[in-house]
Amino acid sequence: MKRFTILLTAIAIATLSNAQTAQDALLLSQESYEGTARSIAMGNAFTALGGDLGAVSINPASSGVSRHSQISISPSLTSMNSSASYLNLLSKDSGSRLTFSNFGAMTCFDTRSYDGLLNFNFSIVYNRKASFNSTMCAAGRTDDSSMLSSLGAAVNGIHSADLETGRLGYDPYFDSSAPWRSILAWNTYALSTLKDIDKTQFPDSDDEYVAATENFDPDNKQVFVASDLDQDYYRSTKGGIQEYVFNIGMNFSDKVFLGVNLNMDDVRYEEDEQYSETALDSDLFQDGFVSMNTLYWRQTTGTGINLKFGALFTPVAGLRIGAAITTPTWYSLHDTWNYYMSTTFDNGKTYSANSKTGVYDYTITTPMRFNIGAAYTFGKIGLLSFDYERVNCSAAKVADEYGNTASFSGEIRYLRDHAYASNIFRIGGEIWFGKMAFRAGHTSSGAVADYADNIRTWSLGLGYKLGKNTSFDFAYQNTDCGKTSFRLYDDYSGIQAPVGTVSHGMNKFVCTLAFKF
Repeated sequence: MKRFTILLTAIAIATLSNAQTAQDALLLSQESYEGTARSIAMGNAFTALGGDLGAVSINPASSGVSRHSQISISPSLTSMNSSASYLNLLSKDSGSRLTFSNFGAMTCFDTRSYDGLLNFNFSIVYNRKASFNSTMCAAGRTDDSSMLSSLGAAVNGIHSADLETGRLGYDPYFDSSAPWRSILAWNTYALSTLKDIDKTQFPDSDDEYVAATENFDPDNKQVFVASDLDQDYYRSTKGGIQEYVFNIGMNFSDKVFLGVNLNMDDVRYEEDEQYSETALDSDLFQDGFVSMNTLYWRQTTGTGINLKFGALFTPVAGLRIGAAITTPTWYSLHDTWNYYMSTTFDNGKTYSANSKTGVYDYTITTPMRFNIGAAYTFGKIGLLSFDYERVNCSAAKVADEYGNTASFSGEIRYLRDHAYASNIFRIGGEIWFGKMAFRAGHTSSGAVADYADNIRTWSLGLGYKLGKNTSFDFAYQNTDCGKTSFRLYDDYSGIQAPVGTVSHGMNKFVCTLAFKF
């Protein structure tokens, strides 16, 4: 139960908006290199290795190691799975996507010198450096809280006339501070004012709301969720960051290798959510509430650009040391979104409404990052490679389309308070048996925020030389994203929304066909 009070909803609304945009900044600040089957199989521990087109995104100097022109293509199949615990129930979901992890071409120019600059190479590489593909579902039963109750509390203090659609010259979606779902709830009769319920006691209460999932006790002036509600949630995301790399690498006396990338990113993110609340017994609800269903769709598109500088050094035979640094990535982004809601009551009436389409342009600047690595080759037996990478995600910046940050203090504060510097460790190895190569790798990525967990990947693979200049590689990668907490709606009036946890995992299969000439 809760006592009816007037809320400062503007604060809650601002907090939700800040968190969403700040989480976008965290999403773009993370990079999960895909690359070729060889680089994936070795955990992408390629800062100190070269000669593979999958390594160009990790260390630009790696292209200088190759003394041949080459081309490779790497299709991949990704299987996603999730397990969500919510209101003491466990829900599982899965899906799959067919994509390309990497495609690249390199042209080698031999200077015909025996000292100094031996060769310089130009490469153009497509690499998928982040995947947003995921699915999850959650379900449970409760009589403690509801989304409609939360939406009603969010507009306490806003006159009901300001939630009405259809008024000439007025649009509540853009002219009021009300959350869009609350506007939909009002216009589908999922919310009532106290005046609607009891005009005698509350003749002027046009800005305090009771949800259709709640009953009102006029004697104690209290509202409460009437009875058990089944809550069901489904979420699907897709898209990723496609990186287009324009690289030059140079080889100095087979000792020092230098390289630079101009990286151009193409961002596409699409999110679909569906949430419903259904009464087990509508007779127990004063409004005869049966069900509510709401949909949310959002799409983010944009472009980004950065520079990456890398170096490799061979101090002694068999040992190679590498390092790379990436400038901040400057993203220009465009968001489009809308909502839908429908409600059903026991009198047989059904109501539905669509929101307007929202459009928003903004910029995100992700932090600079650096990586170092060392690799050692054991004669003709194999090699072992180690990488360390660091990125301080709390340093990400959000601004409007013109670069002004003044109105984004909430986002910046959210990142400062909730985001971390992430430490990433990679290890990979390769053993050779004639034309065959066996590979394995592991990556551990530290949590980027207090609501997230460490991400770990394990990988295996093999390679086979089909001919003198042709090779075929295969890799399997398993990713464990750990547990992330979530809430399906906001806390309200002293009542806490249920907190769930979700675990995401991914299995990836990649093959690469490469030609040297």
